[in-house]
Amino acid sequence: VVWKPMPISDASKEGAVKVLADCKYTNSEIWFLRFSLGNNISTSERPFMAVGNKVGHIFIWDLANIVDGGAPVKLAHSKCKTTVRQ
Repeated sequence: VVWKPMPISDASKEGAVKVLADCKYTNSEIWFLRFSLGNNISTSERPFMAVGNKVGHIFIWDLANIVDGGAPVKLAHSKCKTTVRQ
């Protein structure tokens, strides 16, 4: 789930968040998850989020155009068959 904190004036209770998108991917039954966000130094760059799964695939979402249910780009290689951690 991609979320952002709600401003105190907009939140119905302390600690409220706004869910922006639900990012689903396969073979994700890993007890520890590490993900990466693109380093956007320039405002012309688009924000991306990447995560690896337990069978060697990497999934990338374009956060500038993320929509619930939107499919990520999947990177895979035939020789990569184990958990991908960044």
